[in-house]
Amino acid sequence: MSRWLFAIAVATGLLLPSAANAYLVDIYFQRSPVSVPGQPTSRMYVYNNGSRAVGAINLLVTGPNSLSLNTSISGLSLPDSSLTINPLGDGQNFLIVSNTMNGISIVNAGAQDVWLADLSGPNFLSWAQGSELAIGSYTVFDTFLRPIPNVGIFVDGFETYSYVAAEPATTSLLALGLAAFGLARRAPS
Repeated sequence: MSRWLFAIAVATGLLLPSAANAYLVDIYFQRSPVSVPGQPTSRMYVYNNGSRAVGAINLLVTGPNSLSLNTSISGLSLPDSSLTINPLGDGQNFLIVSNTMNGISIVNAGAQDVWLADLSGPNFLSWAQGSELAIGSYTVFDTFLRPIPNVGIFVDGFETYSYVAAEPATTSLLALGLAAFGLARRAPS
């Protein structure tokens, strides 16, 4: 009986959310106070809660048709960053914000409230999502273009998208919990 209780305790610990519930990278779009009449602007901010610097971001967005990068960030590449209008024919635009070369950061590890770009057009940005499902590409990359999997995207304070991949430690704990269930089941009562 005590083995069953141990197995249930391990499984319960695995199912409860962890203390760190923030995404590794949060991307926020907020209506800009400097919008020009007829050209509403949404400002893009990044909060990097992880230990890896961000090197590139790929998103699908709805609303704006013009991109203006924050040129005070030295690692941003003007030629490699773009807003492609309706490439999939579904009304969504493809946003790429990229670094100048491998190893160069656009948002340092642990950096908060980093203004990357303004997006403007006939409408405020109304929707943003990662590109994993639509085009098979990850959304956020580190400085060597390795995916950063835990991402949250927020538009005007509302979460519109999240992508969370299981960490190796979580997967290992899950395997340990399943093994405990197996041992408890095979053990004589």
